Amino acid sequence: MNRARSSSRRYIARGVCVNKNISFSAGGDYFGELGQFLNDKSRGKDLALKIAEGLSSAYFMNLVRTFAAMGSLHEEICQIIADLSGRSALLFKYLPIDHIILLVKFYIVQWCTLADMTALIISQGFNLGIDEKDISFGLIARNKHIQESELSGYFQKYKMELDIDGYNNQRNEIIHRGKITDKEVLELKAEWDKLNGRKFSLLHPTPISDEEYQKESSELTTKNFSLGKKLQESYTEHYTKTTALIGDIVRVIARKSIEFVEKGAI
Repeated sequence: MNRARSSSRRYIARGVCVNKNISFSAGGDYFGELGQFLNDKSRGKDLALKIAEGLSSAYFMNLVRTFAAMGSLHEEICQIIADLSGRSALLFKYLPIDHIILLVKFYIVQWCTLADMTALIISQGFNLGIDEKDISFGLIARNKHIQESELSGYFQKYKMELDIDGYNNQRNEIIHRGKITDKEVLELKAEWDKLNGRKFSLLHPTPISDEEYQKESSELTTKNFSLGKKLQESYTEHYTKTTALIGDIVRVIARKSIEFVEKGAI
């Protein structure tokens, strides 16, 4: 997982999220929820003082570090989705099939990494005491304290929509076998392999001419961009739902943090 994430960071340029339609700030949602409590005069000034005193604690600092890491990962995922429309080279855009496959791999792996980080932030926020290397989204979802919290309802709501199990299975295929499972991408890859074999393979009995190759490769290139657009729309919808779930989760965590502060547990 770490190797895959490091690889994508070298590949993707840093900067602001290129897709302005996908808004995400886990830290902003968390501290915004805390602010709602601080503005509630009925709770008195004592709560605000306790929170202020606790902000330098290991509990809050761990949350802040994870929020920052999630923010960086968000920028990477946005760039992956944006690149599915192709990259510019002088006066034209290019989107080879191998590039599409690379982006599919990156999106799936990085999305699953974000899911793991979401599990980490839940463990930290609920003070579950689970070692970081043992944390997974499935483990956290099965935890008794989490199942008895508000989060259980959110998990049920989003599990099918986000296809969490399906994405984890796809990640395993990528990580352990280097393969993707998207049939449409694989079929287009097979078309390209067949065309290139007819043109460049010394073993092919009837190689095609340059003109034929140019014509058919142009048609397949159009298919590349059409598929890239389709994947971009699908991933944008999927990731937008993901950020909505994380926003709901961190607001629940903020309320749990208030509970800990009031009890003097942090």
